[in-house]
Amino acid sequence: MKNMDIRKYSDDFFTIGDIAILQRTTGNDGYDFNFRNCFECRSVVSEVDEPVLLHIGAIEDYAGVEATIEEMGMHLLIHEAEHIRCSTIEKWYPTIKERTPYTQIYDELPPLENVTDDFSFPFFVKGNRQTNHHKKSQCIIENADQYYTLRNEWGNDKILNWQKVAIREYVPLKVLDSTSFPDSVPISYEFRFFYFEGRCMAYGPYWNIGPQYSLSEGELPEVLELTDWAAHRLGVSFPAIDVAKTVEGDWIIIEVNDAQESGFVGVNPLKLWNCTIDAMQERNWIAVEDLFDEGTVIMGGNPLPDKTVEEMWYTAKNYKSIQELVDAYVGAHNKYGFIEDEIYDYEEGTEEYEQTKGIIDAWAEVEDYLQEKVVSCAKEEGLLAPRQKNSGLIKQMEEFMAQYGYRDGRGWWVRLDSENNM
Repeated sequence: MKNMDIRKYSDDFFTIGDIAILQRTTGNDGYDFNFRNCFECRSVVSEVDEPVLLHIGAIEDYAGVEATIEEMGMHLLIHEAEHIRCSTIEKWYPTIKERTPYTQIYDELPPLENVTDDFSFPFFVKGNRQTNHHKKSQCIIENADQYYTLRNEWGNDKILNWQKVAIREYVPLKVLDSTSFPDSVPISYEFRFFYFEGRCMAYGPYWNIGPQYSLSEGELPEVLELTDWAAHRLGVSFPAIDVAKTVEGDWIIIEVNDAQESGFVGVNPLKLWNCTIDAMQERNWIAVEDLFDEGTVIMGGNPLPDKTVEEMWYTAKNYKSIQELVDAYVGAHNKYGFIEDEIYDYEEGTEEYEQTKGIIDAWAEVEDYLQEKVVSCAKEEGLLAPRQKNSGLIKQMEEFMAQYGYRDGRGWWVRLDSENNM
């Protein structure tokens, strides 16, 4: 959106050292923070070189805000593609799906029979970006009647109607209070962690209603192992990562959000912003070996630049050996992972957007087909490992894929003898 008046979106603009903050008071005590009372702030009266952090609440038109900032000769700390990557479940789920409940994304609430192909009651429903204030009747669906009611409500709900739909496996959590707030999902043993460039800035209880609770020192190392892993896999600068303990005692990821929009809930806000502002003063490009786990591969170019999806389908239907099947699966998997972000180069609804979406969906379809074939082969050879706690299909397939010359490059399948980035 051009010529947007930035004053519509903010009531203060200032710098703190090497970071600029565009601020708006929202009236939400769990989000608003008076930076001027805690830091030495200098008002911005013209363009600045420092990257701009947004603290203006939920951002309806991120692209418009970014365009306006750039027209003013400045740049955002978090670009739109990065914002989308950590604020929509359809983008963050594939990156960390091994350690979060199984999820399917739909453009709209599908017929119940389509849902029950993949899920059994109860299941969890949310918008691609958010729930409607954790309203239980719109989240935890226990039977067909509740689902039909939700379908009737969804289109008229101001928070839900504009969002895609995420349907998730319902994983019972350790509950702290299930009765005091009957219209809400149960108060669970859940925590929010804020990260900046791969480092934890602060954490605290997710729920600021119900009984007081805190994370024990004995549990912290296990939880940090999970949130560190998630932050590294997400590869975004400033995420808020919500985790919870299941009734079985496992830790799982519940949600990821852009920390610019996230309330501090039970996190100490002064500690959060002290640590984050300090980290922002030290901001540099992070060496890949510090940001990613050992063995991570960065895909530097299109893995199949000259291969069409039609040619891949031919290979998928006519392979003559397991090695050919595995090679095709690896190509489709890496190709889809490489191109899936391209859709955000175009405005939704445009011809370019629809064409790009069609290409991405076509590669996803052939990848799913080949993956099913490969998994069947792994089972037949007795090389599909049992599902491990907090891990997914890639971990299960490691031994089988190694037999055919591939290893996990943290999201990409790469040749075992590969020493260079792809």
